[in-house]
Amino acid sequence: MAAAIRRAGRNPRPRRMDVRIAARAAAHAIPLIIRDPDGFTRLERLLDVVVV
Repeated sequence: MAAAIRRAGRNPRPRRMDVRIAARAAAHAIPLIIRDPDGFTRLERLLDVVVV
């Protein structure tokens, strides 16, 4: 997950807890429900992102 964020040109370190939560969601094949989709751009191929 962190490698995908780096490839998108972003630094995963400031959002490391968000990255961990996203990785867990991807590992368990459950959607990630978030309010701010900007932090998860280009990760749609790895997990389902649901914006509320």
